Amino acid sequence: MAELKTKIDNIKNLWKQINNKTAFIIECSSAVDRSANTLHNHWFARFWQVPNEKQDEVIIYMQKWIFNQK
Repeated sequence: MAELKTKIDNIKNLWKQINNKTAFIIECSSAVDRSANTLHNHWFARFWQVPNEKQDEVIIYMQKWIFNQK
């Protein structure tokens, strides 16, 4: 369980580095086959409920997004 907490913490830290969060949510929602509203309201909001099976994929997507925004 500690590993999952670490992944969520990683997602939170990466989230802070994303400049255009709206564009990211729209693009990421297509990549992970979920609605933008789900990502906005549950994954990247107060609850941080990224499903366990999507956490690695989301972290990689976030890292690529951050790299490409610079």
